[in-house]
Formats: sequence, C-alpha cells, structure tokens
Amino acid sequence: MNQPEATQTPDAGAAAPVPPPAQAEGDSFELTLAGEAVALTPSADGMIRISRAFGGLLPVIDRVKAVDLDALGVVVHVGLGRPDGSTVKKTITAVAKSDLAEVTGACLGYVTRLLNGPGKG
Repeated sequence: MNQPEATQTPDAGAAAPVPPPAQAEGDSFELTLAGEAVALTPSADGMIRISRAFGGLLPVIDRVKAVDLDALGVVVHVGLGRPDGSTVKKTITAVAKSDLAEVTGACLGYVTRLLNGPGKG
C-alpha cells in the first residue's frame, strides 16, 4: 500500500542554516576575517589548545553553534596558529567584524576535522 510522503515545512522560528565550510587544499578551512582571506589549519597542537580552553572538543561545538563570539575568536585564533596571549582579543574583534555565518561554518568544519583526527601538526 502506497502512502503519500510526509512533507515538512520549515519552522519559522528556526535559525538560518549555517553554510558548509569552504575547504581549501590540505584540509584547511578558508574564511574572510575582517576583509582578509585566511585559512584555519587543523593540527595536533590546535586540538590540544582548544580542548584545554573549553574542557574538551564537544563543548566548543555547542558554543560555536550558538555563535558565541569568544568561542569563535579562540577557534579562529588557534586555527590560524597564532600564539596564546593578549592578541586573542584582536582576533575576537576581527571575528565580530566578519560574516558570522561564514566564520561559524569554517569553525564547525575545523573543529569537526579535529574530532576526526587533525593529521600531522
């Protein structure tokens, strides 16, 4: 017996979907940060730094999905290979001046890649 397919209507209150991350060669995730093209490059060091900063990799995914600017800024900062220190605030400010949907997509791709193994780093 054939039954009609159920149709789903989008929830009017649902958040806009995050675009898929732009992936560059070598598993880097490209984005435009305050007008500058940059790429987040997964590494073992980045995995360790983010895990320590957020108490694991899964908590950062929730914060990135929530478009938490501090979390986005730290992920971008680490993904760019920038050193720890006071310059993190500058990275967070640059994130705030950027397309947050693009930054969020790149950060989700980057952290997901870390969960799957960052490769050499």
